Amino acid sequence: TGAFINMFLSMKNDFGGSTITQQLIKNLTKQDDITVQRKLLEIFQALEFEKSYDKEEIMEWYLNIVYFGGSITEGVGASEREETCYRALVGKYFKEAYPDIEVNNVHQGVGGTGSDYGLIRLSRDVISYSPDLVFIEFAVNDNGRDSRLEMESIVRTLGSLEKAPYIVYLYTTRSSFADVKPYHVQVGDYYGIPQIDLQQELKEQIAATGNPVSYYLPDSVHPSDAGHAVYANKIISCMESGMYYKKPHVTENKLVAASGETE
Repeated sequence: TGAFINMFLSMKNDFGGSTITQQLIKNLTKQDDITVQRKLLEIFQALEFEKSYDKEEIMEWYLNIVYFGGSITEGVGASEREETCYRALVGKYFKEAYPDIEVNNVHQGVGGTGSDYGLIRLSRDVISYSPDLVFIEFAVNDNGRDSRLEMESIVRTLGSLEKAPYIVYLYTTRSSFADVKPYHVQVGDYYGIPQIDLQQELKEQIAATGNPVSYYLPDSVHPSDAGHAVYANKIISCMESGMYYKKPHVTENKLVAASGETE
């Protein structure tokens, strides 16, 4: 008993959920009072909980969503990045749509980067979070270059995981509406990845409202709150349809011979 008490007292004094199961217990019981008694109760509840549910069943109470992209995913252009950018709005939708589970929205947008750097940081910024769903937004920064090797390697790496996530490609746009996505589309089509054309959605929104493109893309690339809302509403509509939850179909055949899984 003394050894257990010493172990407990040596823990950090922030009393946050120390394990996935303890965090789940706190979420389910709504116990958030920061006391030693609550922490002890949480530990014993977790031990009892794990007698009834295995790791896989416990993980089903969680939904890990990674938003992987450049500065648009980072939230540049939004007045409040964690409130009004497309990523925040879509994240809010998932939390409201699945109130009985823990939804973790993981922000992994890095400004000025494309799929080449995305491949380098894939393990650290995506795989380490055990994603269930990954939104990938690199088309604008890849800017029409042949990015098949990087995009295919990202897909093959995610698709080879023991628990492969759903993947959705997002195609944002510049104000010129130049087609920057052809190589992404090739990879997406080859692996059966759902693709959401936000460029086309923005064109239709402009036609319907009569607002100038600058209303949505003030600096020609980064959306205003209005632009982020257009993107978010389209993504939410697609996800609500149920047709955009598909995992990549990975076989031995490749589009680019040099592509492959990364460690």
